[in-house]
Amino acid sequence: MSCDIQWEGLVEGNTPLHLAVMMGHKECAHLLLAHNAPVKVKNAQGWSPLAEAISYGDRQMITALLRKLKQQSRESVEDKRPRLLKALRELGDFYLEVHWDFQSWGESGVTKRLDTTLIDFTDMKCQRGDLSFTFRGDDAPPKSFVVLDNEQKVYQRIHHEVKLRTALAPLQKKLKAFNEVKLVCDQTAEHIKSQAQRTERQIKMEFEKLQQFLNDEEAARIAALREEEEQKSQMMKEKIEKMTEQISSLSEQIRAIKQELGAEDVSFLQDPETVSGALVDVAKHLGNLKYRVWEKMLGTVQYTPVTLDPNTAHPNLSV
Repeated sequence: MSCDIQWEGLVEGNTPLHLAVMMGHKECAHLLLAHNAPVKVKNAQGWSPLAEAISYGDRQMITALLRKLKQQSRESVEDKRPRLLKALRELGDFYLEVHWDFQSWGESGVTKRLDTTLIDFTDMKCQRGDLSFTFRGDDAPPKSFVVLDNEQKVYQRIHHEVKLRTALAPLQKKLKAFNEVKLVCDQTAEHIKSQAQRTERQIKMEFEKLQQFLNDEEAARIAALREEEEQKSQMMKEKIEKMTEQISSLSEQIRAIKQELGAEDVSFLQDPETVSGALVDVAKHLGNLKYRVWEKMLGTVQYTPVTLDPNTAHPNLSV
């Protein structure tokens, strides 16, 4: 499928580029420019697409049309260069005088009129005409500025409000973008607050588990100490009672021996035995206590070499 982007058979001689510019269809206009649609072609009223863009005050479209016009003019000059050089070689010395009639009619108050006979100058060619520019400051836009073609008997108003609307559109777009970013920032701030609270609860839970483990370990070790204390105390109690009985028995025997003067052999008496292992085994309870508790704690702690970041990982993933 193909189409003629230079077709001028539309209403009032407007090309597709004319219509795209006048109707504000920027995407269509840029597409036509990308396919080298002519910029300087004029419609029945003598307006080119660039002139239409200027009248509507569309800065972006004016810039795009000027850039394309410069490119097309350069290409046109390059195409005509061989013929131009040939004509200059064949042409003798000459004298050229160009007369441009430019008049300003001063009127009372804020109403002004400007007349000109030069309406265009492209590709080293002058186009004559009879244009009048009128400005009536007392009238509200778009009636304040009017362009008159006295030969074609037509006129066109310059739409100031379109220019303002064109200038307002990017600002509104930028405001919308700022509001969207602000909304994302507000949502992120709330999420950060919720995320911090949730993480704090998890940290407390983990430390509560560690504290509970340490409390249980402390209680178990103190219980073992108490059990050993009770065993050793009971053993010493029994030993003391036995020693008391033996002391009492020895005292009775000593009195009896003193009465029996003839008794000389007391070898039947046994020496008292020392108590071994009677003290609390402090080394067993305190020796490397921190290391042994830490070593035992390793059995309750789970180590994972891979940690999923909750900010980027999928919620259904787990390790």
